[in-house]
Amino acid sequence: MTYRETGGAIRGGLTQLLHQQRLQYRLSNDPRRITNRTAEQRQMYGDQIRRYRQSVLVWCHHATIAADPYLGSNEFFEHHQSRRGDGPYDFLRLGLERVLDASTSPLPAQDELSKLHEVELVESWRKIGAAAARGEHDFGAGLGHGRLSAAQCHTVMKDIAAIVQGLVILDHRYAQTPGWEKLRNGGHLGWSALAAGLEASIGPPDYTVDHRGWRPPLRFIRGPARPGLVGVLQAEQNLLVRLTDGTAPVNLRVAVAAQTAVSIYLAARTTDPELGERWKARAETHDLIHRALRDVAGGHAHHGAGAAREANNLISRVAGLARDVTPDAKILAAFDKRFIRIDARISELIEDGIRNKTILRRTKLPRIDVDSPAMVKPLRERVAPIETPSDSELMRLVGMRLRPGVEAVEPPPDAARSRADLFSALVTKATSRTSGVPRRGPSSLGGYEPSL
Repeated sequence: MTYRETGGAIRGGLTQLLHQQRLQYRLSNDPRRITNRTAEQRQMYGDQIRRYRQSVLVWCHHATIAADPYLGSNEFFEHHQSRRGDGPYDFLRLGLERVLDASTSPLPAQDELSKLHEVELVESWRKIGAAAARGEHDFGAGLGHGRLSAAQCHTVMKDIAAIVQGLVILDHRYAQTPGWEKLRNGGHLGWSALAAGLEASIGPPDYTVDHRGWRPPLRFIRGPARPGLVGVLQAEQNLLVRLTDGTAPVNLRVAVAAQTAVSIYLAARTTDPELGERWKARAETHDLIHRALRDVAGGHAHHGAGAAREANNLISRVAGLARDVTPDAKILAAFDKRFIRIDARISELIEDGIRNKTILRRTKLPRIDVDSPAMVKPLRERVAPIETPSDSELMRLVGMRLRPGVEAVEPPPDAARSRADLFSALVTKATSRTSGVPRRGPSSLGGYEPSL
């Protein structure tokens, strides 16, 4: 689940709730049986809604810490004259902390988040609470502090501000719910969210942040080899899963040789000339890296043995393919995605190995190794760390040819729409049925009016 899915589910659910009226009627009546629910049932539903709201508040608080662009940096002092701790984002974070400290609602249990609810209103809250619980995984998987650009941080903070404003409005509407607990200083929290939203709106938004977040890891595909190119793709994915930290150069070399073989085969059979040229260049790159890996040593032979086995499976399956096959476009697109990820993974393994001195340079000495059991005695060898990685041929190949370039990422097509819908729900005022004039009565939110 990426931030697009979790954040979009929270925003979409709040938009739906903000448009709903007659809340007590929704909790009191059962449309299936045309009966009224008891006060105990309505209080039970109200308690559940509070627990779901607690999950969203916890998510908002964690997000303000993870996405604050000024937290732990000098950017705050460069753009603000006030001292640290007096910015709009700080007030929003402190307001959420006070609300959570004063709240008596626990977080919802796993069963409450996973099971559908019979009451439509409570089910809407359940979906929001479940999305917030899933969104906790995003902060450690690409949505955390230090992994986002400044524009992406401000975009997330603007989302949080809108969500908090929605919660403050709903807190006022649900005040008559049995057992309801109002937010502590809800009006102050609403104004803090409004100020944070204005701060985040100074620059243009960067909706590419929706691609960030947690994704399920690739799974190892077990079972017999699939026929044709699907079996090769199966071995390619299994190789990617097996390429773990600490893979020894001797096993990494087998993986590189397998990439050369599959790139040559597919480049000769694709009908896309651009794709064919790119894969020919990829085959040449992996062949050069394969030769450069001859001059390095390090690690233990059993480290990465699983990757070597999958690479050998890949080589044998490519060798057994028919030569008069025209691959399907979907298969080629799947291979292209795997190639990008494998190249990035091999680049990381080589760079980390040289940096951590687990990949060593092998140098031949002008002396015979008399202790060698071979009939023809080879030259004696010595291994040493690569002190200047920039001068290493292997590092130059990785940095200049193997590592995939940064591709231009386009924001999701519905990124602006989901945010605009929530903003529209926040600023919409109740209109009189008779005069059509917006109502402006005294507010119980401490003077906070979300339409400002």
